[in-house]
Amino acid sequence: MEKYSGRIKIGEVQICDLDTVEEILRSVEVIRDINSDWNCQAWTREGIRKLVEQGFVDQSVADQLDGQFARAEADCVAGLGENFIDLTSDIHRP
Repeated sequence: MEKYSGRIKIGEVQICDLDTVEEILRSVEVIRDINSDWNCQAWTREGIRKLVEQGFVDQSVADQLDGQFARAEADCVAGLGENFIDLTSDIHRP
């Protein structure tokens, strides 16, 4: 979505796990097809899904993230005219 921006804290990474997390996120494919509805939110969702699979993010956090994305996208589509949607959250890994 044009001019959609946000930030959601989903947890913290131990320094010893940083390379692994980076590797997981680098494995998320970037779709460069103008005819696709793929966007950075799709990339983020896929990255979180992979982090859940590897045990770095709890599924409940991923579910909360999906809910926040859905609400923000619905608000944007509804034409609220916001250029910035603040998704800053206190979601923490259990």
